[in-house]
Amino acid sequence: MGRKKNKTPNYKASSEGLFKDKEIQVFLDQFKVFLKKHTDRFLPLGFENTGFKGGAARSKEPTRGGKIIPDGDSCLPFRGHQQLRNAIEYSLFSGGKHFRPLLILATARLMKIKVPLILPWATAIEMIHAASLIHDDLPCMDNSAQRRGKASCHRQFGEDIALLAGDCLWIEAFHLIHVHTKENKHKLKWLFLLCQAAGFQGLMGGQALDLRPPLNPDEFYYKKMHFMKTGTLISTCIEGVLALRDKSTEKTKKLKTAAPLIGRAFQISDDLQDKSEKITSNLSCTLGRKKAYQQLNTLSNKALQLIDFAPSFSLFKKLIIFNQKRAFAEN
Repeated sequence: MGRKKNKTPNYKASSEGLFKDKEIQVFLDQFKVFLKKHTDRFLPLGFENTGFKGGAARSKEPTRGGKIIPDGDSCLPFRGHQQLRNAIEYSLFSGGKHFRPLLILATARLMKIKVPLILPWATAIEMIHAASLIHDDLPCMDNSAQRRGKASCHRQFGEDIALLAGDCLWIEAFHLIHVHTKENKHKLKWLFLLCQAAGFQGLMGGQALDLRPPLNPDEFYYKKMHFMKTGTLISTCIEGVLALRDKSTEKTKKLKTAAPLIGRAFQISDDLQDKSEKITSNLSCTLGRKKAYQQLNTLSNKALQLIDFAPSFSLFKKLIIFNQKRAFAEN
């Protein structure tokens, strides 16, 4: 099936080098703080509810549902929870391009929406993305030993904890939307978009297509797989911001049309950089690198033409161009 993949590509292109903009750095700082606050909320360090004050020390007998926990069982929750917390934070705060949060910021700028309104959406999307990477690296999936220049989550913490870390992030992304959008009338729309992007019609369905390709994968198959596995989440970044605007305008229609083009272009750029794949396992190998480059440029240029209302220096256009250039930077 051509799915022996033991390491991920080493991206030389970095969003940090391309976007030396103080406002962007402020946003990324705000985003990371918001992400850390939420993880601290659902990943408590101590065991106040069970009598623990951290570590092995305790001020009284720990309880569970009002009952005393037997001595031999008292430290099991600490060890398991701590490992799960470490695995989640290891994956969430491991760097990366932050393409999706930046795409959300770029869309918000075009729509004149303030940053505090989009932080929950950007954080939830990043958690879904991190969960997908943890699961994607597992031996039963792509069997990747590394992620972003470090040991993949299952190599660092074991397959069992990595599986739970990914599962936890899927669920906590929905929890985050619920907690931080109590007064937001667009909450149900956000929850629907997340379900659509992460479920059978999106990421998980796309991963299934990737794991069980047809005997002779063709261009149609790769377009379908790319849109489900990558394009839907990229599209959802944009649609989640547009959901904050009630009225459909020419601008919102153009952005919705551009969204899947950007998603497909992003995956093609990934394929072009990935030199560790076997011959039949991605679009650049099946169609040839030259045709893959042509498709990357065609999709990117169409997206740029659609957003003709955006200035040339806009972050939205910079992100599209960055995605084009990162494929060339590696080759």
